[in-house]
Amino acid sequence: MVIFPCGVQIPARDEHSIFNLEHIMRIFQGTLSVKAINGKRGVFNVGKLQTDIGEFTIKDKALEQFDPGVYEGEFLIELIEAQATRWKGGYFNEVVAKISDGGYHINQDGAGTVDTSTQSEPDPLDDERERHPRTVVAPFASEPQDQGGSYKAKPKNLAVSLAMDLSFYDAETLEAIRVLGVVKLDSSIEDRELFRKQRDGLKALGYRFNFKEQNWYKPSEVA
Repeated sequence: MVIFPCGVQIPARDEHSIFNLEHIMRIFQGTLSVKAINGKRGVFNVGKLQTDIGEFTIKDKALEQFDPGVYEGEFLIELIEAQATRWKGGYFNEVVAKISDGGYHINQDGAGTVDTSTQSEPDPLDDERERHPRTVVAPFASEPQDQGGSYKAKPKNLAVSLAMDLSFYDAETLEAIRVLGVVKLDSSIEDRELFRKQRDGLKALGYRFNFKEQNWYKPSEVA
């Protein structure tokens, strides 16, 4: 058994076990290293958070928005668990920390690169689909849709209508995009693939992620 200074305990486990260890809700000073990996489903992000009690893997959907790099700051961890993920005929064992919604408080960052080599670790999307078989997620239905399932309402900017599938977004986000305003994606949605499509749609429209405020801005509005 491993016992961290904060009191979190990791019991001995076999390769098939997953343990929800403790809901701790504690802020840790740390360094978050974000790596972008080019996997079979496209680019995905994985993170390693180094704290005074050890290093943890970060798989939160919110991490999918970050550019590769190293981020210093404070992180509100709500859960630590040991996971054994099926990977290449065996198991990929790691200790995963879940950062609370809004729990990324970044002070500074450094540049990073996309890892285009052979995929070196599991895509969190594959792991989630194995644990929770996928169900068809209907597009947000807060606005009228045509027979093809797309929203009838179109953004004011023609480039917007050409660059994105509006069914990826709810009405509030869609309105923010229409007026070229600040956009905040909801990382609490269950479908990670949908979240990635929302992220990629914003990038296609020229939005950039502000890691300090956890919002998306048009370049002219980024501080």
